[in-house]
Amino acid sequence: FAKVDPAKYPQYYTFDYESVMLYGSTAFSKDGRSPTLIPIRGGKKRLTEVYHKTGMSTIDAKRIRRLYKCGGHYGK
Repeated sequence: FAKVDPAKYPQYYTFDYESVMLYGSTAFSKDGRSPTLIPIRGGKKRLTEVYHKTGMSTIDAKRIRRLYKCGGHYGK
């Protein structure tokens, strides 16, 4: 993979642990408990389980607005 220049592609922010586009930390593990995604940086941060997400994250909304060049306000 080629590195992406964040200035050229501003829709890319830091990794969003709360994104609706991600499964939970243990998704698809053999035993249902072992983590399948472990952050390299970020300490003991875990991905939010899908059933705990109530909607898109703030960063999801920012990325969508920037990608599609939308203005407006995102409220919860």
